[in-house]
Amino acid sequence: MDVITHTIVAMASLAVAYYIGYRRGERHGAQVGMAAVIGWIQEKIGMVEWRVWERELEEAAANDAAGE
Repeated sequence: MDVITHTIVAMASLAVAYYIGYRRGERHGAQVGMAAVIGWIQEKIGMVEWRVWERELEEAAANDAAGE
């Protein structure tokens, strides 16, 4: 393989690897960030209050679904 072809293949491979890593990293970072926020909220308000809030949200969603 000559030098020019090798350079083109290498640059294309780097570009594809960067794009895949950027996309996967962005989604993973958002999930980690949301987990940290949820953990922080649970720590601040307590697990009992968190469970009450979850139940209220579930009931509201069920009522919205039944009303449609």
